[in-house]
Amino acid sequence: MATSTRIGLHTAFGWRVAHMAMPAGAEHTLLIRKYMQRHEMPAQALWTKGRVESFNQSGEFLIGERIKGSFTGEFGPVRKGRLVLRATSDSEWWCVPASLNGGLMPVLSALRVPAGQTLPLAAGTKFLLCDGDLSVGASAVAVGESMESAEAVASSVSGALGLIFSDAAP
Repeated sequence: MATSTRIGLHTAFGWRVAHMAMPAGAEHTLLIRKYMQRHEMPAQALWTKGRVESFNQSGEFLIGERIKGSFTGEFGPVRKGRLVLRATSDSEWWCVPASLNGGLMPVLSALRVPAGQTLPLAAGTKFLLCDGDLSVGASAVAVGESMESAEAVASSVSGALGLIFSDAAP
């Protein structure tokens, strides 16, 4: 059965970020070695397309779902055991894994700018645009582009999703 595939690799502020995809019907299993709070996980991800359901190790009980705009750093703790991910539609996400970053993880949060809305950004806000359109001040930002903003207002016509990096590079 098909599983997840890396469709791009980016660097943002010294951190490696993988752009991932999983086709509808694909399944991916994660082995969780111990009970962990989300911030202890060796990867964080922002979902930008589709729907992926997560199940317990037997694959029978739905634990949660990942849809556009879901950020794993906002999910609850993870239990020890197998976590089965099943794509119910073609799905994409952007992942910052410790395995690509010398075993280290940045402090991350989600950037969300709804369609037709604005969001004030403090000077020094570091982000990677993962989906949609975004302008910061007079500058347009492309998907896959990282930027450290001056104090400005971010705006989006169709909506934007990204990752905010809150600490220094590895």
